Amino acid sequence: MKHISYHDMETLFIELNFKKSKWLLVGCYHPPSQNDQYFFNKIDLALDTYNNYNKLLLIGDFNIQEFEDFLNQLDLNNIIKEAICFKSSSNPSCIDLISTTSSSSFQHTTTLCSGLSDFHKLVISVFKTTKVNSKPKELYYRDFKNYNTLCFNDHLTRSYANDTSLSYGSFERNFMNVLEQHAPMKKKLVRANHAPYVTKTLRKTITKRSNLETVYRKKKTEKALINCKKQLLQQTV
Repeated sequence: MKHISYHDMETLFIELNFKKSKWLLVGCYHPPSQNDQYFFNKIDLALDTYNNYNKLLLIGDFNIQEFEDFLNQLDLNNIIKEAICFKSSSNPSCIDLISTTSSSSFQHTTTLCSGLSDFHKLVISVFKTTKVNSKPKELYYRDFKNYNTLCFNDHLTRSYANDTSLSYGSFERNFMNVLEQHAPMKKKLVRANHAPYVTKTLRKTITKRSNLETVYRKKKTEKALINCKKQLLQQTV
């Protein structure tokens, strides 16, 4: 990806690659002191340079209330419809925008007070995408649950007592036969989409929560509901 540097522009260009599309994400901040037309011209020039993207997402704090003509020129649609900036409580404005050439790719667009800004709300939108689940993987492993070193060594020693061939093939067959009896080879299925942050403790917690939810759905008792909420609270903490 090419790099463009404007010393007087607070703009970030990021390439997003998905399965069948390539997006250009442009994050901007337009200072109130900067000339509006100058800002538009710079953004337009940058987008002309990055012209090999089939989807565009322009987000940021623009400090401009009227720039529908600019969005229309780029075939952009602003998906934020609520007031964002409450610097003037009597006349709130919509200056923090998420505009895109593909508004149908987003859902659950909303705003919320995050406490991070003095008078700006946080704008949120969810990108629509699908993830194809891979098939479970087969893993083979030796089960050492009942393995005992002394018993294994004794069995291995006795298995070679009558072996006079001294060939490597005979040694290997004897060794693997004894090993299979003490630590048999087993197979298990592992989820292909395993997330590295899902630890064994977390999996047990999730399973316990699911079991408690099942009990509540069946019995519909106050005790079952309390147990379910208690487990959910512990998982969250």
